[in-house]
Amino acid sequence: AFSRGGKVQLLDEGAPVTGGKFLTLRRQGDRVYAFWWSHEKAKSLYFRTSTDGGNTFGPVQNVQFDNGILPTYEVDIDERGRVFAVYTDEREPGYQIYFNRTDDAGLTWRTPDVRLDVAQRITTEVGKTGGQASEPHLARIGDTLIVSWQEAGVREKKNFSRLIVRVSSDLGNTWAPAKAIFESDKVPSSMRLTTDGKSVFLSGDV
Repeated sequence: AFSRGGKVQLLDEGAPVTGGKFLTLRRQGDRVYAFWWSHEKAKSLYFRTSTDGGNTFGPVQNVQFDNGILPTYEVDIDERGRVFAVYTDEREPGYQIYFNRTDDAGLTWRTPDVRLDVAQRITTEVGKTGGQASEPHLARIGDTLIVSWQEAGVREKKNFSRLIVRVSSDLGNTWAPAKAIFESDKVPSSMRLTTDGKSVFLSGDV
């Protein structure tokens, strides 16, 4: 639900499912953007936008198209109302990191979305084989997008985790190769990707 001036609106009204978790609100001028995730029926990331400061909202949109999305996700919005999103997806075996953007404040999203990770396919304890990429984070400096995530891998029968960064200098139209910046036999946690407008900072616990 979204409340302003005593008026309460149900953001999931008109969505394929009701309810959800991980609500994210962003504001850019008179535009208010609402994202939320639902596990019901299909694991999806939903989105609505308001162009009048939250008095009314447009129809519910689905950010990604093949379902299977999992938290966490992150979004960023530029001055022109272009919205950028990264999220964990399981449309293929294991978990992958995908990117999508909308150039018209959420009316339409690009299809297909773009897979960013190149995670090693490994077999987990429960016998499932696939890439193990998770915890995507997103930062923007001007036209440059920076996405980080963590991947699990196996080398010489030993598990390891590494932090990966991938950069786009044209707001997600093209991407430089993924680059590993940290590796450990421990799993990082509480990761954060932030920027001061000039530099990017990645922090967390190991």
